[in-house]
Amino acid sequence: MYTAVKLNRPSIQLLTWAIKATLNPEHFGLKFASKSYALPHHMTINLGKIDTKLNMKEYLNKKAFLQVSKAVMDIDYHGVCACEVEKAVIYQTDDLLADGVSFRINTMNEKPHITCALAKDVNPVASNAMLEDKYAENFRIKIFKDPLLLFGVVQELQ
Repeated sequence: MYTAVKLNRPSIQLLTWAIKATLNPEHFGLKFASKSYALPHHMTINLGKIDTKLNMKEYLNKKAFLQVSKAVMDIDYHGVCACEVEKAVIYQTDDLLADGVSFRINTMNEKPHITCALAKDVNPVASNAMLEDKYAENFRIKIFKDPLLLFGVVQELQ
């Protein structure tokens, strides 16, 4: 079990399109799937039930907004493509342009991210190692001119 922001279908489609159009991981043998589910799928918050040391229990089942502006891919060592999440929040209103209160979503990961594609037999946790790698600046990196705005729901998943 783990707690995550599970992306909605339009966000999955947008992120998949952006990754295919810029980094083309399939050309290098990476797949938009893990052993358990299609990718991209979620941003991990923590392992297990929601960790109330990181976030309030009330975050569960709330709509979340994620902002992504950078994708990283390493085909030679880690075999993974992931997008760093630079902003993850719960909004009190469905209208992002309205003056409303937002609450930051904290994660267990040093660099919050969404795993987007994997090489065969590579576990999604490889995204953590890739993004924390001291040589990460040498990997294929795409900075999106306009950040991608993604939406999902905070859930406890199996």
